[in-house]
Amino acid sequence: MALLHGTQIDLGDALGHPNVIRVLGACPKPSLGLVLELLDVQASWKELGLPPTFDTCTRDTYLPGTSFSPEGLLTTLRGVAAACAHLHAKGFTHGDLYAHNTMFNAATGEAKVGDFGAAYNYEPLGPAAALLIERLEVRAFGCLAEELLHFMRAREGVGVVMGSNVEEIISRCKVTDVAARPSFATLVTQLAIISIK
Repeated sequence: MALLHGTQIDLGDALGHPNVIRVLGACPKPSLGLVLELLDVQASWKELGLPPTFDTCTRDTYLPGTSFSPEGLLTTLRGVAAACAHLHAKGFTHGDLYAHNTMFNAATGEAKVGDFGAAYNYEPLGPAAALLIERLEVRAFGCLAEELLHFMRAREGVGVVMGSNVEEIISRCKVTDVAARPSFATLVTQLAIISIK
């Protein structure tokens, strides 16, 4: 669903979170546009993943040699979940939650979700629809977490238990019963209590 003029400006107001690429301003005329924060892609920031291919279909692709430390991976997942929890608390769904729409700092794992071209406000649809729309995006988070976990480089005695805990969260995010999936607020809490072991 494309963002319309008023909706995009409203969304800009909802993007005030440290794990979301900040909107610094909006320009409605002569053509609609948003002014976003500039991330240093030369020194610190890069895309978390690359877009899907015809072979992978709906799954992102990753550069050869991609790997994440347990600490960095957990920081990234916490950041993405926190960004989504913030958006859904404002009644917005990202609509295109993938690694290739997320920037991350490889040194720290810090993540910033961006590219809101498919985002929309679902509050007018009512609370029953709101719950289901959020849980659809929770599944997308589970798929993203599954992909990243595949690239985690666990060290001896570090990351094994954490990986197992993340796998449990992924399973809950992907259950067939949409309404039974956790909310993003619940995911934030669950990820916060995971330790690096």
